[in-house]
Amino acid sequence: MAVSRRRKNIAYGIGNPLQFLSPQPIISAATSPKTSDTAELGTIWVNKTTKGAWVLASVAANSATWTPMSVNAGAIIASGNLQVVLGDIIVDAGDIDVTLGDIVVAAGDITATLGAIEAGTTLTTGTGLVVTTGGALISAGDIDVTLGNVNVDAGNITATLGSVEAGTTLTTGTGLVVTTGGALISAGDIDVTLGNVNVDAGNITATLGSLEAGTTITSGTGVTVTAGGILVSADDIDVTLGNVNVDAGNITATLGSIEAGTTLTTGTGLVVTTGGALISAGDIDVTLGNINADAGNITATLGSVEAGTTVTGGTGVSATTGNVSSDAGDVVAEVNLTATTGNIVCTAGTIDAAVDVIAGRSLLLGGDDGTGTLLFTTLTNVVDTTLSTGAGKVLMKTGNPGDSSGWMKIYVGTDVRYIPFWTTLSP
Repeated sequence: MAVSRRRKNIAYGIGNPLQFLSPQPIISAATSPKTSDTAELGTIWVNKTTKGAWVLASVAANSATWTPMSVNAGAIIASGNLQVVLGDIIVDAGDIDVTLGDIVVAAGDITATLGAIEAGTTLTTGTGLVVTTGGALISAGDIDVTLGNVNVDAGNITATLGSVEAGTTLTTGTGLVVTTGGALISAGDIDVTLGNVNVDAGNITATLGSLEAGTTITSGTGVTVTAGGILVSADDIDVTLGNVNVDAGNITATLGSIEAGTTLTTGTGLVVTTGGALISAGDIDVTLGNINADAGNITATLGSVEAGTTVTGGTGVSATTGNVSSDAGDVVAEVNLTATTGNIVCTAGTIDAAVDVIAGRSLLLGGDDGTGTLLFTTLTNVVDTTLSTGAGKVLMKTGNPGDSSGWMKIYVGTDVRYIPFWTTLSP
């Protein structure tokens, strides 16, 4: 049953026959106010069970507006700024919504357990931002956490015109979207469980942590991870105009591809399970680890492909103007291995292509495996320049006479063979 307490309280006073009293509060055991509950303006309603408190702000057309006075009373709504200097903002079951201004907590947390956090311009907190089942949305400013984490367990983190910055870790259940700014994490991880990491026109940077997305990582300029790795579980890593840099970790795309506008650099390994690695204008450079594309191509249009150990392409490995180089492992391509104007270099391993090996300049051989391979002809770097008086016949291409200068070792299958060579004249 609706409450109606519209009559003003009055009392007799000494020297003043009648005087108006403040409205008495409505104390309810377990009921919260509804629009049908009316009273004198300024009346306070208390729900003893939920510990929520409201004040009656207006009554129009017999519809009451009860404004929350505590976080237990529902949403916090501000048309200007919402600012807390030393404490926290906590909403257990509603939203934190600022239409045109900022949400600022200088030294505490901003927490919405079952709702969303939305600000018209900027959201700033000294320690952490936590949203359990909603999202964090900023229309025209930044999401900035100085020393703590940005955590959204089951919603999106969205900054339409600003950037997202966290002191330690950024975690979101579905997606991270920044339209014109960047995503910067100083000492933790960028972790998106089921969705995308999208920065349309800025950088994605994790200084001391890792970058992980459930589906896609997209950046307008660059992706940089200083001490962790880049992991995408089900889609692509795509940088339109900039670099993909991981100083000391891996770059991994389980079901997608890796694309960078200029350079792709990783400290340990590059792994693409079902897609390819495509670099438009720079290098693919792995300092200590492998470059693996299980079912796609490894392509550097204007740069080189370099790995500390092994280069493996599920279909092809191609470098248009640079080198294909492996310092301590193999270079393997299931179809073609191509360096249009550069070298194919394998310092301590083998070069293996199912179809063609094409080098625009040189193919360098550094050793002898000692056995050869059935059904293949194997070149080695073994030569012997010891000559004696024994004579044989080698027909020259022209009438030029001349003695050979040495022998180069090859394998036909597993059988050793030698090819004579000349250093003093052409045949």
